[in-house]
Amino acid sequence: MKPINLLSLTQAHRSLVANLYEEYAKLHSIEIKSSEVDDLRILVQKLLAGQPRREILDGYYVGFKIPQIGKEFDLLRFGSNYNVNIEVKSDCDHAKKQRQLLRNRYYLGYLGIPLHNISFSSSTGEFYSLQADGTLDLCEPQEIVDILSAQEVEISKPINDRFQPSNYLVSPFNSPDKFLSGEYFLTSQQENFKTQAMQRLAIGGPANFISLTGSAGTGKTLLAYDIVAELIRLGRSPLIVHCGNLNGGQCHLIGAGWSIIPVKQLRNYDLTRFDTI
Repeated sequence: MKPINLLSLTQAHRSLVANLYEEYAKLHSIEIKSSEVDDLRILVQKLLAGQPRREILDGYYVGFKIPQIGKEFDLLRFGSNYNVNIEVKSDCDHAKKQRQLLRNRYYLGYLGIPLHNISFSSSTGEFYSLQADGTLDLCEPQEIVDILSAQEVEISKPINDRFQPSNYLVSPFNSPDKFLSGEYFLTSQQENFKTQAMQRLAIGGPANFISLTGSAGTGKTLLAYDIVAELIRLGRSPLIVHCGNLNGGQCHLIGAGWSIIPVKQLRNYDLTRFDTI
């Protein structure tokens, strides 16, 4: 993915014929809906209203997803002094904005550089900034312009090289304390799968069979154990059968009250004690 000027992107979308615009977007590895470009156009107009230097629109990565994780950011701009993340939404749901920016802060915090987390509502033209205590503050457009103007933009390092997917995959095995205390986030895709699984598990009947599939490092284990944690919170009685010898992380979870057994012990257990296996 290549960085782009936001004004150039919105003007290309408006003026180029469809096939040329598609080639332009493909050159920058951008996948964005027309409605989202319209939201960006409102953002650009708002930022330029005070006639600042147009350099504040340079150097953005649009719709970047962390490899393997699938976590997406609307706009990212990197700097040697601080990074900027702007999420552009058509709605103005305050709680939704806050949750999204808190998640973004978690993922971008691994870069080790100060961060400005900003949300823009195209329907109201309002900017919000995530504060250190996790609250959202309404900001004047000029405050955002000042942040963008003072950023020392740095585009020499490829964006994929900035992110290590392994940083974000909290493992119930290798990081059981972090897992138990909920110091992780599921991706939107994982959240969607979890919702589907919980809906299936809520249905009565003789049996439900659910399979989680995906390539290595996509967080299947975290999702499976997160579902079990949710079942425990709901007062259910889940059992994990591990197809191998138990590891240290699983023993740690057993100490916290979880029911986990190696498959070789399966015949020794009364499975009627558990409602989910």
